[in-house]
Amino acid sequence: MRPYILYGVWSSYYTGKVRSYLRKKGLPFVERLPAAPEYRAQVRALAGTHHIPVLVSPDGEVVQDSTLILDFLEERHPAEPMLPQTPVLRLAALLLEVFGQEGLTRPAMHYRWNFPEENGRYILHDFGRALRPRGAPAEIEEAGAMVAARMAGKLPGLGITSETIPVVEAEFAELLGLLDAHFRAHPYLLGARASRGDFGMMASMFAHLSRDPYPAMLLRRLGPATARWVEQMNAPDMAMPEFEGLAPDYAADDAPPATLLPVLRFFVETHGAEIQAIAEAWAEWLAADAGRTPGAQISETAPAQPVLEPRPVRIRGTVFTLSPRLHTLWMFQRPLSFFAAQTGAARRACETFAASIGAEALLSLRLARPLRRDGGRLLVG
Repeated sequence: MRPYILYGVWSSYYTGKVRSYLRKKGLPFVERLPAAPEYRAQVRALAGTHHIPVLVSPDGEVVQDSTLILDFLEERHPAEPMLPQTPVLRLAALLLEVFGQEGLTRPAMHYRWNFPEENGRYILHDFGRALRPRGAPAEIEEAGAMVAARMAGKLPGLGITSETIPVVEAEFAELLGLLDAHFRAHPYLLGARASRGDFGMMASMFAHLSRDPYPAMLLRRLGPATARWVEQMNAPDMAMPEFEGLAPDYAADDAPPATLLPVLRFFVETHGAEIQAIAEAWAEWLAADAGRTPGAQISETAPAQPVLEPRPVRIRGTVFTLSPRLHTLWMFQRPLSFFAAQTGAARRACETFAASIGAEALLSLRLARPLRRDGGRLLVG
C-alpha cells in the first residue's frame, strides 16, 4: 500500500489529531511541510484553503479539516473502527471529540501565547522552520514571528483577558486533576481502545499543551498520567506496560468508565454555555438576512472558520466576551444528530447518560439551520 501524505506541522493544533489517528490506525503515511513546493503549487488549490492539515490519499484525493480527514479514513479503512458501535459510548466519543478539540482552545491558546519568556524562542523556531525549513536563523525567526503575530491576535475573540485568565488557569488545573484520576485507571478515555474522543483531545493537548515549554512543565507537574497518555497517543500501539494484559476494547456493557463521568460533567459546565450561545448567534445571523440560501458561504474573509459578532457568555459565574466560532457548532452537529436519531432502548440509554452528565439541555438544542463544510469553506446548510 502506497502511503498517505499528511501536510502539517508539529506546532499545529489540528495536525496533532490526524497524526495520532494515522499512527493508531496503522496506516502508512509520510509527513510533509506546507513549505513543500508541490503543496504551494498544487495541493493548496485542490484543498480550497491554506489551512492545514491536508491529507492526500495514494490515489490523489485531497481532504482538508481534521474531522473530515478522520471521516474519510474511517470510511476507507473500516476494520477496527475508532468509534464505538454501541449507542452510549458512541455518543460519549462524539461529545469528547468536540469538547477535547473545541472546548480546550482557551487554555491551549493562553498557555502558548501569554508566556513569551518561557515559550517565545521555541515557538518562533517551530513555526519558522515549518515555513523555511533550511533557512538561516534570521529567516526562520522572521517567518515564525509573522505566524505568531497572526495567531496571538485570536486571544480576544476567545475571551482571554486579564480578568478571565485566573479562571482559565484554575479550570485547566481542575480538568487535569479529573483526567489524571481517569488515566491512572484507564489507558484511553473510553477504556482500553482509542476513540474519536481521544483524537479530538490530542488537538489541544499535543502541540500546545504538551510541547510548548511552559504548559509542558505544568502538564507534567499537575497531570503526570495525562502527560503519559499524550506520549502513548503518538505510539502505533498501546505502549503502556502499566496496563499490560488489558484487552484492547472499549468499556463493557455500553457504560463509560465511572472515572470519565466527572470529566464529561466538567466539559458540559465549561463549554456547554458557549455552544448554546453560538447556536443563538447563528440563529440571529440567519434571521438578519432571510434570503441566505443553502450553500451560501458564511464569510469571505475567514471562509474555513468564520466567527460572528462578539457577545457576553456567562460560564460558571464568569462572563467571557466571545466571538462565536461556527466551526464549533458544525462540530457539535455530529453528537446532536446522532442523539436525535436514536430510538427505543438506545434512545432511553442515551437520555439516561445525558442526564448523568448534565447534558439534557445541550443535547436538546435545535439549530436554526444546519452548517456544512465544502473543502475549505463553511456554508449554510
